[in-house]
Amino acid sequence: MIRASYSILFVVALSLLGCTPGVDFKTVPAGGTLTMDGAPVEGAGVTFMSKEGNRVAEGKTDASGKFTLKTVVGKIMLEGAIVGVHKVSVSKTENTGKGAEGADKVAGENDRDMVARMAGQATNTSGVKQKYIIPQKYNSPEYSNLTATVAEGGSKDIKIEVSSK
Repeated sequence: MIRASYSILFVVALSLLGCTPGVDFKTVPAGGTLTMDGAPVEGAGVTFMSKEGNRVAEGKTDASGKFTLKTVVGKIMLEGAIVGVHKVSVSKTENTGKGAEGADKVAGENDRDMVARMAGQATNTSGVKQKYIIPQKYNSPEYSNLTATVAEGGSKDIKIEVSSK
């Protein structure tokens, strides 16, 4: 009983200090705007991978191309990104062709949720083709040639510009 009380107090103390148990780094607020050929892109996924490649922050753009990042730690999502230089990837696709009905994401659905939903459906997707709204070359943080820096105090106005060509 006493041990349980100390454990609860420890977790509460950590949360008051802004720490998450099992997390050995801190995040700061981070986000910005994604444009393609000067126009905002809605519904695109934005991924920041730390220079060391050990931390990933993700976001999704709204109608004005704005995104807010959250860092993924197992099943936990922390607000913001870690400080430093990040390799960036952006992606937006749509499914076309026979069998594409139901294969697209639904509003507000992330990639993991879509995969889980699709795994439970007996949809014939053999005729589905992916159309890249944002060119495929931007899909990988390793090969996109996009980088961004998250400042010590946070960075809420990072601008990412991609080209349709």
